[in-house]
Amino acid sequence: MRTLTVAGIQIKSDNGEPERNLRDAERFVAEAADRGAELVLCPEFLATGYVYEPSIWQAGEPRGGLTENWLAKMARRHGVYIGATYLEADGEDFFNTFTLMRPDGAVAGRVRKLSLPAFEGWFFKSSDGPKFIDTDIGRIGVGICNDNN
Repeated sequence: MRTLTVAGIQIKSDNGEPERNLRDAERFVAEAADRGAELVLCPEFLATGYVYEPSIWQAGEPRGGLTENWLAKMARRHGVYIGATYLEADGEDFFNTFTLMRPDGAVAGRVRKLSLPAFEGWFFKSSDGPKFIDTDIGRIGVGICNDNN
């Protein structure tokens, strides 16, 4: 049986400060990789912070935007699988999207959040697409926050 070392990192993500939040997370990713992590998982809305008001839409980014570029850079730099969610802007719709990058910096897969409790549905859409990503290290099941209920 194969052993997989997984790290979950947590930082204080300030609302409206995506570049700073990503920069602040870099040292935790480096530490996780230095300790042997092969899979590094970052907090929900790592870059944007988590605020429920119309200003959140200003933090929306397309696929291949700020967060995914940062994830690709961290994956290549540290040779790890790494994932985080971001507010994906897709046309006029917004999704809470988890992207997992492979160690070479390529997208391993994406999962959009399904279960939107209370007022989350006012700010982004639900998606019932697949909730797993197949990788070289195995099938990764993805439950974003309330999806785990």
